[in-house]
Amino acid sequence: MAASKLSSSNKTKVANYAIKWAKSYNPAYKRHGYDCTNIASQALYAGGWKKIEGYYKSNSKWFGYGVMTSWTWSGAENFYRFARNESKRASRLASVYSLVPGDILQYKTNGAKIKNMTHTMVTTKKINGVPYLSYHSNATLNKPFTQLKPLNVTWYAHRI
Repeated sequence: MAASKLSSSNKTKVANYAIKWAKSYNPAYKRHGYDCTNIASQALYAGGWKKIEGYYKSNSKWFGYGVMTSWTWSGAENFYRFARNESKRASRLASVYSLVPGDILQYKTNGAKIKNMTHTMVTTKKINGVPYLSYHSNATLNKPFTQLKPLNVTWYAHRI
C-alpha cells in the first residue's frame, strides 16, 4: 500500500529546511560527497518522513544520524529506489512543471556510463509556473528550472 503524501504544511517544512541549509551544511549531519541527496533527505525528515532503521545498504531502509546514514538517505539512485519502489512515499509526476514546493526533482545524465540517478534537488518555490530548486553539490538556493532545462539529462519529478 502506498504511503500518504505529505500535507501542504509538511511540504512547507521540507522547502523551508532546504532554503535554510542550501548555502551551508547542518553540523548535525555528516557531508556526503556532493551531498545533494543528503540535504533532500534531511529536508524530508524535517517535513515529517519517518526513519526506517535497519541494514544501511538496504533499499527498504531510510535513516540518517550524524555520521551514519543509509544508502537511501545519501545516494541519489538508492533514494529513488526507496522513495518510489520500496516505500511508495513518492510518485512520478508527468511534468517537471507539476512540481510544487516540498517535492523532489532528480535526474539521470544521458549517455553516462553509469545509468543510475545522478542528482537530487528540493523544489523550494514556484513562480509563474516555474519550479525553483535548492540543493547541495554547488550550494544552490532557488535556481529556476528554466536554467537547468538545457542539461542533457532525463528528469524525474516526484510528488512527495
